[in-house]
Amino acid sequence: MIKTYNSKTGANGQRLNLVINETLKEFYFHTCNVFNFGEVENDLGIREVQRLKKDYESEGYKEAKHSEVKEVWLNKNL
Repeated sequence: MIKTYNSKTGANGQRLNLVINETLKEFYFHTCNVFNFGEVENDLGIREVQRLKKDYESEGYKEAKHSEVKEVWLNKNL
């Protein structure tokens, strides 16, 4: 299962994008809205998205690279 968490746009025009792949225990974190896979939750606070990232890291999730998300996650239809 894949979940996406997007923050509101900050004062500098940036927003955080956190995509969680529960099947592979991986996450992708970026400072713009890159991927919207699975269940998407928008308009979260920036600190809330940062906290979610830390929570998943503490649970043993590993960070995935953009190419892995694009090639592996999409091809496996997770």
